[in-house]
Amino acid sequence: MNSFSAQSIILWKKEYGENDLIIFLLAEGYGRITAIAKNAKKSVKRFGGVLELFTLIDAELKTTRNQAFYILSEVSLESPYERIRTDFLKTAHASYWAEILNGWIEEGHPQDEIFQLFRTSLENLDEDRVPAETLGIIFQIKLLQLSGLSPDFSSCLGCGLEIDRIHDKRLLFDIKDGRTICGSCSSKSHDGKKLRISKGTLNELRWIQKNTCSMAMRLRLNQVSISESRAILERFLPFHMGKDINSLRFLNILRHEI
Repeated sequence: MNSFSAQSIILWKKEYGENDLIIFLLAEGYGRITAIAKNAKKSVKRFGGVLELFTLIDAELKTTRNQAFYILSEVSLESPYERIRTDFLKTAHASYWAEILNGWIEEGHPQDEIFQLFRTSLENLDEDRVPAETLGIIFQIKLLQLSGLSPDFSSCLGCGLEIDRIHDKRLLFDIKDGRTICGSCSSKSHDGKKLRISKGTLNELRWIQKNTCSMAMRLRLNQVSISESRAILERFLPFHMGKDINSLRFLNILRHEI
């Protein structure tokens, strides 16, 4: 039996049998890992109060030949991010990000840049350093860049004209192709996979793409930019994942109520 330790963030967990838990981790140096925490419901000494969602932990993991999962043998708490779990809206945002990562990242492939992005996003959300909606937009843009699926906001899908040379104040964004469409070409494009977006919002999204995460987190987006960016990214990601994201429904319910 081989063992190793890794700083990890808990993405999700579910019951397994009477006393065990299946834990889905994003582990630095290892990527997404599925582990079993045996007797987690009983073992207060080893796991009590630590196996909470979005918690940053130092995980001791073991591998066996015949075991389908890694075995989570010991855990030490690094950061609980308590202010996230005691705030419904913060919890909804973090749940959305975690569900994306759990469904997006292939098992066992190191994704250290994505791990650092998630960790930084959780830290900023926990500490209220960046508004949650702005943070969510930055997280999604940077995740798409790191995954090689970044939307192209630089030119028109139809005529190829660069955005800086387009005089239209409003354009379309094609969810399927991940490209913008100018006013002249938009008359040829009418379906449910295209959304309207202002040129100002496009320029802000391009700025986020071009700059570092720490620089992007200094940006202050107005409500129009937040609404338009949110509409595009929260359609684009699930479409290219090929599945609905349950936590996004909960997030939208909370937004509506607030």
